[in-house]
Amino acid sequence: MHRLYLGVFMNENEFEDILAKYPDFIEDGLKLVGRQITIFGRRIDLLFEDRFGHKLLIELKLGPIRDTHIGQILSYEGHVLSDEEPVMRVMLIGNRVPPNIRKMLNHHGIAWREITYAQLREMLTKKNDDVLLDMIKTSKGITNEFLQKQRKDHAPKQLKTKHTIVSKEALGAKLFGSKLRARLLSWFLSHPDEVFYVRQIEKILQDDVGNISRELIQLESIDILNSARSGNQKHFYANKECSFYFELKGLIEKMIGEFD
Repeated sequence: MHRLYLGVFMNENEFEDILAKYPDFIEDGLKLVGRQITIFGRRIDLLFEDRFGHKLLIELKLGPIRDTHIGQILSYEGHVLSDEEPVMRVMLIGNRVPPNIRKMLNHHGIAWREITYAQLREMLTKKNDDVLLDMIKTSKGITNEFLQKQRKDHAPKQLKTKHTIVSKEALGAKLFGSKLRARLLSWFLSHPDEVFYVRQIEKILQDDVGNISRELIQLESIDILNSARSGNQKHFYANKECSFYFELKGLIEKMIGEFD
């Protein structure tokens, strides 16, 4: 399945193709041992041998690395380590490694690499690999020219259906999944330096506290929001280090508008 991430169509298999062909993108001296290897019922994305003869197990993630991925890679390591293979390196690679995840990985001595799409394009350009370069620029017949034309063709002065003008609130609901999610995004991104707890948001938006809590958890899970505890209260705030923060903020301002 292809995924649109920051305007680029790519899936994990294509990400894997690039790193399997050019392991020097990860570190010098790596030799590919295998890919999609099943060990004790677990499928490992990439397995390399480093310049010291040690095995390096790599788990790839399209998009950001999350805390759940740390447990996954440690589980793989536990299955692979043995008396015959007492030294096994593990590494998580994603297109984004959030600061809190970096701290956690560094604290536990787990290797990680952040390889963005811009870095992939730059490295493949230096390798003169037009095939792989074209693969991450376009995917399955969807070209950049096609996308640009679609944006131009579908940018009328007024947002209309056949019979009615679509309100910005309704458009936000269609675009972001629900009116409440769109309103939450608009509120937090228009107050990026403030923190709020759930009951505050309930009073501001005049919506059901249970629905608000569920939406806040969802937004935190995709790195749009961060949270911090103070006593028994959990406070939420906009994550300015989210890799698409400014793009999302601009889109919200245009499509929905800001709260006062």
